[in-house]
Amino acid sequence: MKSSNKEEEKQYQIVCPNCKSELILDPEEIEKREFTCTECGKKSTFFENELTEVGKEEEESEDISESLPAKNLKFKKLYIIIGIIIIAAAAFYFYADSSDSITFINKKGKAEKHIKAGSDLLSSQMNNQNPDMQAVQNALAEFTTALNFQPDNTDALMSKASILANTGKFAEAITDLDKLIGLNQSIPDAYFYRALCKLQSGDLANSIADFDKTIELSPDNLSAIFYKSNTKYLLKDFEGAKKDLSQLIDANPKIPNGYALRGLCDVELGNKKAGCEDFYKAKELGFQEADSLIKQNCK
Repeated sequence: MKSSNKEEEKQYQIVCPNCKSELILDPEEIEKREFTCTECGKKSTFFENELTEVGKEEEESEDISESLPAKNLKFKKLYIIIGIIIIAAAAFYFYADSSDSITFINKKGKAEKHIKAGSDLLSSQMNNQNPDMQAVQNALAEFTTALNFQPDNTDALMSKASILANTGKFAEAITDLDKLIGLNQSIPDAYFYRALCKLQSGDLANSIADFDKTIELSPDNLSAIFYKSNTKYLLKDFEGAKKDLSQLIDANPKIPNGYALRGLCDVELGNKKAGCEDFYKAKELGFQEADSLIKQNCK
């Protein structure tokens, strides 16, 4: 088999199947598809597809190596782009978060400023037997403004509700107290004021649960115990009222109202003797209506 000049210039190599040596074949061996290994001396035959052109792998290798820097550059550019995106996103979220934080701090600061102004106004009227109602209204306005800046400020809600309750605006006070209790279930005064507002609004039965919660959170709140017993008396639960009043008197034996009301419970339960004993005790402690109760029930 004759080869062209171009083909003759090419050299082919093969791997000996016996000793694994790499051998360069001459044209005659290629044409016969047979060669004798110069290393092990054994003769072998081969198929054309087992031949490898000498230098082809190196060229391919060179081509690949030349292309690597370009590929690396592309990947490097991609990494830079991804890095820029990540940094930009982080900067955006940081700025947004910082902006929100600054806004929150500013609003909180303004709210606290108005809460302090309202508290100062109330403090100025604390010892006045006849408080300046304009000052009280100004305090209410301060707390309302504070809530405009920070609607969930529990201090402002509590102060605003207490003013509303003390000025007879029970429904408005209950609305604020409902929100306050929704935000924080551990403020005794929130339940106490809501109970008083319900009591003043005629919702006696539902006020008891709030008095109970007040006492649970603040066992020393004797006013809550007294009002609770008074509510039970109005609901004609004389046994329950008497039990609460005994708890009150045990905590503080010098409360004349407690004896007077417990005496009335005993009278309603048919125990006038015990009732009269409490009326006399109330008189001893200075209860002004004790004589009237004694005259009506203790003959």
